[in-house]
Amino acid sequence: MTQLNLHAKTYYNDPSIHGGDEHYIDFSGDFHDGAILYPNYRGLGFELLTGSMWIQGTPFGGYLHVFVKLKPNDERSEEPGWSGAEMTLSTDISYWVSPPTGPYSQETWQAELTGTEWKVTEVTV
Repeated sequence: MTQLNLHAKTYYNDPSIHGGDEHYIDFSGDFHDGAILYPNYRGLGFELLTGSMWIQGTPFGGYLHVFVKLKPNDERSEEPGWSGAEMTLSTDISYWVSPPTGPYSQETWQAELTGTEWKVTEVTV
């Protein structure tokens, strides 16, 4: 069984969240072409609604397509403007040789926040 541990940090235009939120997304399983794996999620402020990683192999490596949908946890939902919000985090990671142990060429996260006036202003790894 193979393990992949990912990290992303989101920042917002909400002045009450100065340090942003940390997101830890872990996958384990059989990493082969066509496999779909489901995440374990850890983070402050959010909890997992749904998510997956699809592995697309190529002759010399491939791509890991990661998608998670989050909702504010009970504590965050009590803050003004966060009840009913949802966040989508996604990234495509390329690898050489075998997933996910080959060297990654790029891991760039995207985030979209809906159901609230707040917006994601930056995502880092």
